[in-house]
Amino acid sequence: MEMGDLDASATTLVLRTSKKLTFRQMLTVLDRVCTLAECQHAYDFVYMPWTKLAIVNFCSVDTCRLCFRAFGRSNEPHIRFVGQAVIQGLQANLALFLSKSGADYMGDPGAPRIFANGQEVDMQEALNHFRISEAARSKAGPLDLRPMAGA
Repeated sequence: MEMGDLDASATTLVLRTSKKLTFRQMLTVLDRVCTLAECQHAYDFVYMPWTKLAIVNFCSVDTCRLCFRAFGRSNEPHIRFVGQAVIQGLQANLALFLSKSGADYMGDPGAPRIFANGQEVDMQEALNHFRISEAARSKAGPLDLRPMAGA
C-alpha cells in the first residue's frame, strides 16, 4: 500500500482501492482500521464518487493521524493508496459536493453520508446543523460555512 503525506492539520483522507467496493464494504474497511487505531466513531463524512475511491473525513486531527497510521499497519488487501485529501473538513467537503451537485442529489444513494457518534445522520439535519447556505444548495453564489451557535 502506498502512503501519501499528511499535514499536521489534516482531517480528510483519500483512499484508493484496487477493487471495486460497495459503500458497505468501505465502511467495513474503515471500521476495521479504526478499531486497529483504537478509535471509536472516528469518521463523520464518507463519500465514494467512484467504486475505487473514497473520501473520508475524521472527527479530529488526532483521530485522522491515528487512523492514517493504522492504515499503514493494516493488512487491508484492497487499499492501494491512502493520502491527504485536497479539501479538508466535513463542512468544506459537504459544501463542495453541494456546490457541484446541488441539493437534489443529496438523497441519491451515491451522495456523501454523514455520521455522528457512529450513526448515519439524515442529510437535511446535517445541512441545517452546519448552516450550509441556500447558495450552495442551488449551486450558485458564495458558501456559508459557519457552524451554528453551540455546534
